[in-house]
Amino acid sequence: MKSRTSYEREVVRLSRSLPELSGKWKCRSQRDLIDYANAITFRGRKTNVEHFIVVQRKGGWQVLRHWYMYAVFKYRRLDRVEYLECMQEWMKDGHYVFMALNRQQGYCDDAWCAGQGMSIKKDYGHCATLDDPRHLGYAATYYQSMTDTFRYLPTDDEAGVRVDWMMRAVNKSPYWETVIKRDARLFAWLWKKGMADHREKAAAVKVALRYGQDVKDDDWVDLVDMLHYLGKDLHNPKYVAPADFERMHNEISELAAAKRRKEREKAEELARIRRERYDLRMEERRAQMAKEKAEREKAAVLYYPARRKKFFGMIIAGHGIEIKVLQSVKEFMEEGLAMHHCVFANGYYDVQKKPNCLILSAKKDGERVETVEVDMSDYHVVQSRGKHNQHTPYHDTIMKLMNDNMGMIKDINNKKRRVI
Repeated sequence: MKSRTSYEREVVRLSRSLPELSGKWKCRSQRDLIDYANAITFRGRKTNVEHFIVVQRKGGWQVLRHWYMYAVFKYRRLDRVEYLECMQEWMKDGHYVFMALNRQQGYCDDAWCAGQGMSIKKDYGHCATLDDPRHLGYAATYYQSMTDTFRYLPTDDEAGVRVDWMMRAVNKSPYWETVIKRDARLFAWLWKKGMADHREKAAAVKVALRYGQDVKDDDWVDLVDMLHYLGKDLHNPKYVAPADFERMHNEISELAAAKRRKEREKAEELARIRRERYDLRMEERRAQMAKEKAEREKAAVLYYPARRKKFFGMIIAGHGIEIKVLQSVKEFMEEGLAMHHCVFANGYYDVQKKPNCLILSAKKDGERVETVEVDMSDYHVVQSRGKHNQHTPYHDTIMKLMNDNMGMIKDINNKKRRVI
């Protein structure tokens, strides 16, 4: 995704000037992770992959740089170590920008497309097999430099909470730092419930805790979600720390259900209006097409005899069979009705659309037996069909008569062209 805002453009610019992974962090990551990697190789793997984060600042932004370390082994000994930076999380003054490499569709979470470079990402939840990569676990965090906003945060090892969760939450609201230091388990629970990644819901937690409300409760989380959906003031203890919780929960549930019902009815009404407008457009389009078709057919009634008049005196006969060119659009209609095929319905009489199409009717003792189509671009029989597009016992005879007299059709056609 392309950068759209000024701070996104700033992040893209700053990202290009970030340094490569320093030898210090390479040495430390190898020291911390290679022992585990060695243990893995004894189970038969030739490559072990570990994910770690380097925390640093750049241009006033706090950056979480996600790296993958690939330890490659040969004969159960470390052969080489490769590093790939796959994600970056940028945070400053409530702004958050996430950059990442593209990934291949599949079952491997770390199937990064390394040669394309990172770009800004918004959502990853569009595919069941390609979830948000920020959910992936990591093995270690290395702190290089911190901005003032995050300087006094505990490390993930100290708090027992992921560093990326803490920083993203504190970036939304500084109050989360207090919650983390007071009760890291409560913070982790609220994060998993979607509360800690929301600025307004942080205010609800702050007020509720001040008034002694138990926030580690699914019903309370549901209440806050409904209050936010209804646009209620999440700073008001009347809502987020009610004296009669059950009554408030029921009242807000009814209001939320009523709003959803109205939204659903409105959506259904809008959908009905869209369908009616679509049907009206389709009806107008069908009427216009019918009008244009009628005009073309009217023109074809006059145009067809003028273009095919030179063939009207031509008769191909033999073995009791007589073959003549259809001489009017009316004869096309009669031929189609009698033979139950599409010679009229599909407009074979329209010589403007089918300039090389010549249609003839083959009769036996005055009765129609087959309809013949000739292509005058190379003078061959395209098809010869009886009733319901079936071949008749006279098909081979008709085909022989047509092929034997194809030169006559060619001569008539070319002669007329020279006269014109």
